[in-house]
Amino acid sequence: MKLKITTLAALLCLSGWVGLSQAQSGTLTPEQRAQIEQRCAENPERCEQMKQRLEAARAKCAENPERCEEIKAERKAKWEARKAACEADPAACEARKAEMRDKWEANKAACEADPAACEARKAEMREKWEQRKANREASGQ
Repeated sequence: MKLKITTLAALLCLSGWVGLSQAQSGTLTPEQRAQIEQRCAENPERCEQMKQRLEAARAKCAENPERCEEIKAERKAKWEARKAACEADPAACEARKAEMRDKWEANKAACEADPAACEARKAEMREKWEQRKANREASGQ
């Protein structure tokens, strides 16, 4: 269960980071831009943190552009593989989407039922994420 929550949290963080990065690069649709602006209005502190992370990532890419290009190529290859898999078997792809949606809804319901436990899980996930991040940076990745 912890792994599923961690994965979901990582996906949500990544989608927020990607959304913020797209917002600053100008590749967002007006609807996406409105959603980001609404989230930033609701929680300006988190939005500012995301902007700082994005700037740090840009600075890191400026230091080592080859590594950034390598990461982009890996992500693009994974995206293409997922896209091809969904085109080959749309039913399986839709089933995975439905499963993820169900997990998200169950997690949302659990958080609404017990916000304190949810915040504790979020704090634990943040701590683990920061630890993994520190380990990656220490190993030079």
